[in-house]
Amino acid sequence: MAWNYVKGAPLSARNMMNADGFSEAYFDDSIGAFYGVIYRPEFEKELQAYYQGGSTLGDDPAWTAIRKTVYAVGCRTYLSKNSGKSFREIRELSWSYFQDALLVLLELLFTPTDLLAVRALLAMAIDDDEIGCQIPTDICLGSTIDIEGVTAIVRHAQLSSRISKQLLSVKAFRQTPQTLLDAVIDLDAKLRAWKEALPERFRPEETMTSSNQAKPEKSLPWLLINYAYYGTLIKVHTILAYPWIRSILFVNDRSNTMQEQIQTSSNVIHLSSRNILLLARSLEIRADSSQWGAFYYPMLGVINLFIYILQNPLSSTTSSDMALLDIAAGYFAHMEFATDSELIFPFARDVAALVRKTVESGAFLDGLFANLDNSNIMPFRAEDFTDEFIFQDDNTLNFDEWATLNTTFERPSS
Repeated sequence: MAWNYVKGAPLSARNMMNADGFSEAYFDDSIGAFYGVIYRPEFEKELQAYYQGGSTLGDDPAWTAIRKTVYAVGCRTYLSKNSGKSFREIRELSWSYFQDALLVLLELLFTPTDLLAVRALLAMAIDDDEIGCQIPTDICLGSTIDIEGVTAIVRHAQLSSRISKQLLSVKAFRQTPQTLLDAVIDLDAKLRAWKEALPERFRPEETMTSSNQAKPEKSLPWLLINYAYYGTLIKVHTILAYPWIRSILFVNDRSNTMQEQIQTSSNVIHLSSRNILLLARSLEIRADSSQWGAFYYPMLGVINLFIYILQNPLSSTTSSDMALLDIAAGYFAHMEFATDSELIFPFARDVAALVRKTVESGAFLDGLFANLDNSNIMPFRAEDFTDEFIFQDDNTLNFDEWATLNTTFERPSS
């Protein structure tokens, strides 16, 4: 199939103001600037020279990719704040710029490259799954990199990878119940140690309240680190909290130690889910919102809070939990409104209504879960697990495609 990309709106000297605005928005507000992939003073100097006809780079593929990527990211923030354009219009313009960057991707990948080309590729796709280079300790004057924040995220990515291998891999499912239990306890401790070692300005609260949830003065890195902490706690404890998983992995272990850990894991997921939803309730949905922040983590909170209520319908927090699910349903309804119905997720509304109807009618499902836990009929054997089994942890969700809220756009016609 031929690629019929239509180039984004050209930026000439007469609309240099937009170029400056997009560039400033990228370096001031984007997660890419937080990582410091593009050196701001160098970029801004070259951008001025480019539109004055004095650039030494001209149409160099790496320079084109960097410039268009900065426009693609920056225009979302700039136009969300400074124009009356709709969600769809902003997203279409952003995508057209990124398409221009993609036009030179093959050239960057398969021809001799330099440092500028490497920066261009990093700007187009940051993936911190595999980190094999030294974490920086110093920054250049004018760089936008946040050393403390980047170090925290790198350390978390390394820990998250370890959790996936020890708890969520095919090999992990073939371990003994005691080995898995020990891994849950150990990895929980390591994650909490990571949290305690964070600078105070990033450190998540154990219990989120209305006074410490996301506010305008809270940074995007703060939100990312907080979401990552609560989401990874859920990741660590999933195999013990979900009855359809533990009935397979821990079918022969009915010890008091195991039962206590099951309850502990369930409580950890419950609190983490509440914290995630409290974080989400004050987020603004805009064209520059990230998918992980606006969709993935809030939906993770909805699903896990829903499961907890069904397993613990008589809990003292049930009324509050159901109210929080209603708030989450409103959050996703607001997403539909803010995106002109481009993004519609009725699932949150449906589960909120279902759980309230179930609890209020007394048709509790804890008996069903208890039967599953005690069943001698195993629909799967541990050795039958494959990579496509139940988990899609954050190492397999392909976050390269989750940088921002995406919909299926038609290519710009001009």
